[in-house]
Amino acid sequence: MTLSKPQALIILLLIFWGCSKPSTTHPVVPPAVTVKPVYKMEVLQGDNQTDTVGHPLKDMIELRVYKDGKLFVNSTVLFKGSGCIANDSVNMITATQGNNDYQWYLSADVGIQTLKIVLCDSAKNHLDSLTLHATALKASGVGILACACAFGGASSPNFAPFYKLHSGRIIASTGTTPKYSDDNGLSWYPINALTNFFLKKIVVTPTDKLYALTSAGVIYSTDQGITWYLLVRDDPNNLKIFDIDYTQGGKLSYSTSYLIYISSDEGKTWKKAQPPVTGSSVGFFGLREQLNGDLFLVSAEGGIYRSTDGGTTWASPNNTPADLNRFYTSIFIDDNGYIYLSGSDASGGGIYLSKDNAQTFNKIAFTPFGYDQYYMPDKISKQHDGYYYIRTTLNGYYRTRDFVNLENVNSRFNIPAADMIVADNNNLVLSTGKFSEFSYIPNQ
Repeated sequence: MTLSKPQALIILLLIFWGCSKPSTTHPVVPPAVTVKPVYKMEVLQGDNQTDTVGHPLKDMIELRVYKDGKLFVNSTVLFKGSGCIANDSVNMITATQGNNDYQWYLSADVGIQTLKIVLCDSAKNHLDSLTLHATALKASGVGILACACAFGGASSPNFAPFYKLHSGRIIASTGTTPKYSDDNGLSWYPINALTNFFLKKIVVTPTDKLYALTSAGVIYSTDQGITWYLLVRDDPNNLKIFDIDYTQGGKLSYSTSYLIYISSDEGKTWKKAQPPVTGSSVGFFGLREQLNGDLFLVSAEGGIYRSTDGGTTWASPNNTPADLNRFYTSIFIDDNGYIYLSGSDASGGGIYLSKDNAQTFNKIAFTPFGYDQYYMPDKISKQHDGYYYIRTTLNGYYRTRDFVNLENVNSRFNIPAADMIVADNNNLVLSTGKFSEFSYIPNQ
């Protein structure tokens, strides 16, 4: 039987209908809703305080951290102050109770200062933040005042922590990152390039090019200490370079056991010399240049040596019995060509002065406690206020204009100063040597 086209179409539709499966309707499931935790910081105390610039605020900042209304433990909180304090941001971990304490030191900026507090997770993502305020009052200008952002203190009493550039910038060698001040010691900023170096000493040239002795060796800076470059490499595990110096005649030097290297072209070439000393391992320090070009230095065994040929040969300038019984610790030559040696002999500590280029020395008795090497002078400098400053190992600083009238600076201001320097405005900037802050006395 032949089907017509309409009949064939009907049969195909019936077959398709009978073979198709019943459809199943699936409900649409909405995506899961992620509920983000809610973080909150609560200030318990410390906001809106008032104190003097450079001072720590009386009340600690006390903070409580919450997550979804419950105390949040082991979170990371960042504290970031304003002014020079902004360079000393501190990460703190909350205690088990969810509390956090922070000591806020004011910068040197008079007026309203801010402290931003940021709550972070382990990936340093910001979860919450708030800002506290404090009012900083101008320092009275009288007495011993606190420098701002000078945490760290002196690195060691054996090395001068303060160095002043001709621009007026002061660099301080601290127990951590060295710092600098461009406002006569009122506030301090880190020299981050030296964070991983043990800074022993800096010498300053007339153009403010700096040379520094560090654990890496001798380095130099042409931008007043911000960036540094290696000049002479040392072994950080077996330090051999003993000292560096720069003379008024432009001679750069560094010394090792038995040897001293001198350069007249800023380290491009070096002349090696070996002064005639005894001992198993002797270093040299304090290279000084006389007005006539003679060179002087002191050895670690307490002797003094002179070279009249630019450092090629050396000899002791005075071999009298009195001189041989002296132990010298530092040398200074002033603008008149007078040579000052600090040290001690059997009668006690003192300053030994020569006005005839080290042919003869006269002792200026100095130690008020009789013979005690721990009180003897170990550093002499003349600063722009016209005073000679003399540091003793345990009795602090003296100053004098004529080496007749001596003033004990520590006793006058009742301070245990390990080092001090006079700023361009005559601020007397001090380090106590207690690994704490620096201080200053205005116009002294």
